[in-house]
Amino acid sequence: MIVVPLTYFLPFGLSMGTDGVFLAEPVADVIAAARQMDRAGYRPWQPNRPDAVFSPDELSSQWYVRLASGELAGEKLTVPNAEAGESGWITAAMTRPELDKLLAGRDVLAVIRVLD
Repeated sequence: MIVVPLTYFLPFGLSMGTDGVFLAEPVADVIAAARQMDRAGYRPWQPNRPDAVFSPDELSSQWYVRLASGELAGEKLTVPNAEAGESGWITAAMTRPELDKLLAGRDVLAVIRVLD
């Protein structure tokens, strides 16, 4: 909101010329950030915040699994042009370590995380 007034004020009011035009945006960003400092709202990034970043292995989601042979708990899918015995499955929601445990010893052709 303040960018347009600064675009006029900095070049003409402070006699900055074209430098004032290019400085209007960063100055407006600093002013907007300063206005938000007293609010306890969401901050998109804070170093060392434990919930800011986590391993995708901790994310529970469904998985598409394609097996060369065998059965798997979940929804069985039709795989067009599949070799004899191949099957596709959508699993229940689980983490990657849980999936790895479930697939141990199986002949897995593909694994894809299914996101909503």
